[in-house]
Amino acid sequence: MRNHLRSEPAASLPRPSADRPKTFPGQDRLIRLRLTLDRRRLSGLALAALVSLGVYQLSLNSTSGELGPLIQVSVATRDLPSGHQLRPEDLASRWWPRDVLPRGATITSPIGQTLVSPLAQNQVLLESGMAPGSLGLRADEVAVTLPIPLAPPPLEIGQSVLLISVQAFEGPFVRPAAPIATSRVVAIGDTSATVAVLADAANDIIGTLATGAIEMVILPD
Repeated sequence: MRNHLRSEPAASLPRPSADRPKTFPGQDRLIRLRLTLDRRRLSGLALAALVSLGVYQLSLNSTSGELGPLIQVSVATRDLPSGHQLRPEDLASRWWPRDVLPRGATITSPIGQTLVSPLAQNQVLLESGMAPGSLGLRADEVAVTLPIPLAPPPLEIGQSVLLISVQAFEGPFVRPAAPIATSRVVAIGDTSATVAVLADAANDIIGTLATGAIEMVILPD
């Protein structure tokens, strides 16, 4: 007798379906928890920003109260040389507490003024560091044009120069070389240089030129 064995088909494993949602138990709860944490993080950042703004405002008000009211002044936007005539792009406005403001700081528009001393970037403009006009003469100064010596020093506008009298001839009444005045170079030509000197020294300079010559010595800044 033959035994006919019938083989049973093997149970097939479920195949993943493209339409089956890729979820897992507790996924919705995890998403809600993540959203809650994100909201709390954003709320914390916003609160920190508000606190920082309040501290800055409090610091500003405290500085203004302790060091006097804030005053608007002009500062240099870049390094500016002596003899430079100020233009709008050279300046910016800044607020300074009155009690720590440098003495003599200008609070008026300095456009068109000429610097009589160099100015560093962000430095406050001072009234004493400017003069009206293209030559930048102060109220007590006059401009004197001198012939450039045969062996001139490397002159630059804004330099401080010591003027020394040198007699062209010898004699019993001839004075030896001696300093006349301290001056500031305001213009340079091919054969001459214009310097700013105190008005009282102008007569001595002209008298020296009539009988001799004037040498120039650059002074250190």
